[in-house]
Amino acid sequence: MTGEKVYNVGVNNEGQLAVKVPWENEVEISETEPTDSEVELWVDLSETTTIHIPTIKDDTTSEEELWSSSKVSEELDKKVDKVSGKQLSTNDYTTAEKTKLSGIAEGATRVIIDSALSETSTNPVENRVINSAISSLNTSISNEVSRATTAEGSLQTNINNEATRAQGIESGLQTSIDEEVARAKGVETTLETSISNEVSRATEVESALQADLESLKNYTGYESTEVLGVQIDYANKTSTRLAGAANLTAGADFNQFSIYGGRKRCNVADDGAINAYYGDSTYVEDGSNGQVMVYQPKFYYKVVPLKLEKISDGQGYHIRKANYYISAAPRNGFRLHPAFIGPDNVEYDNYLTGAYEASLYDTSESTYILDDAQVADFAADKICSIANAKPMSGLTQNLNRANCDKLATNRGSNWHNTTLAIESAE
Repeated sequence: MTGEKVYNVGVNNEGQLAVKVPWENEVEISETEPTDSEVELWVDLSETTTIHIPTIKDDTTSEEELWSSSKVSEELDKKVDKVSGKQLSTNDYTTAEKTKLSGIAEGATRVIIDSALSETSTNPVENRVINSAISSLNTSISNEVSRATTAEGSLQTNINNEATRAQGIESGLQTSIDEEVARAKGVETTLETSISNEVSRATEVESALQADLESLKNYTGYESTEVLGVQIDYANKTSTRLAGAANLTAGADFNQFSIYGGRKRCNVADDGAINAYYGDSTYVEDGSNGQVMVYQPKFYYKVVPLKLEKISDGQGYHIRKANYYISAAPRNGFRLHPAFIGPDNVEYDNYLTGAYEASLYDTSESTYILDDAQVADFAADKICSIANAKPMSGLTQNLNRANCDKLATNRGSNWHNTTLAIESAE
C-alpha cells in the first residue's frame, strides 16, 4: 500500500501496545513472505495478528528499546481482537460487577417500552406517545365542546321558536275556548228558552187534553143516531162501535146514514156535471156517458184521545187509544173533514173520486187505452176512470205525479189526482 504511513509498534511499561515513531519509507505489497534482511518492517496481511519486526538498532535507540520479532509476537498474543460493530472500552469490568449481575434473574429488570398505545399490552408507553394521545384527545374534546356549544345554541334557538309557536297556539286555543264558552252560553240560553216554551206549550196541551177527557162522558154511550163512533185500542188492536154505530153490522145497516147511504156511483161529465147515478137507465161504465166516479156527501168528525204516550225522541204524543166520531151535520166540538175544504178554504158539499184505477184516453185516436199501452201524450191525453181498462203504468213512460196531474187537468180545471185528505176520508 504505497503512500500509507507505517508505524513502529512497541509495548509500554504497563504491557499495552503503544504507537511509536512513524516510519517514513514507502510500503510495498508482496505476494511472497519477505525476510528480515530484505525489509525493515512487514506485516502478513493474511494473518493480521502476526507482525514481523526485524532487529532495529540505531543511535537513538537504547538497548532496552530493542525489539525482536519474537518479542513483538509474544506481546501481540496478549491483545484482544476488535469485533465488527463493537469498540474497545476504557471502562474495566470488575469481578464485583460480574457477581452483582449474575445474581439478577433473567429478564428481572428488563423493561419493554411500547411505542404505540394498545388495548391489550401491559407495558409502559413512551412519553411522546402519551403526549401525542393526550394532545389528540384534547383536540377532540375541544372540537366536541365547540360542536356541543354550537348544538346548544341551535337547540336553544329551536326551543325559543317552539316556545313562541306554543304561545301562539295557546293564545289561539284560549280564543277558541272563549268563543266556544260564549257560544255554549248562547246555546244554553236558547235551550233554556226553548225548554221554557215547550213546558208552557205542554202545559197548554195537557190542559186541552184534560178538557177533552173530561168531556168524554158527553160522548160515551152517545144516544143520537146521527152520530157514529168507534173506539180504537191500538195497543191491543181492537175496535168497538159507539153511539149510533153500536150493535150495527157492516154493510146495509149503515145505509140509513147519509154519510154512507148517500155515497154512490155516478157518470160525471168533463165540466163536473153528474149525468147519471148508479141504477139510472143511462148509467154506464164504459166512459161513453162520462167518467165513473163515486159521490161522497160531506161530514164532520171529532177525535177524543183516551190514552196518550209521550214521544221520547221528539215532540208531542202518540195516540194509543181514542174514540172517533163522525156526523152528517155540524156539532159542538166537531170539524168539517179536510177532504171537503178546497183552495182558499172553500167548503164543498161533496167530492167525487174515481171508482176505478186511472186509465188513459188517447185524444189523437179518440179512444180509451184498455191494455196499458205506453203511448201517453201528457200535453193532450186525459186521465180516465172506466170499467174493464188496465190501469196506466210507468213501465216505459214517465208517469210521475206531475205528469198524472197534467192528464187530469187536460180533462178539466177541477180534475186532479187524489189527495191525502180524500184518502183519509175514504
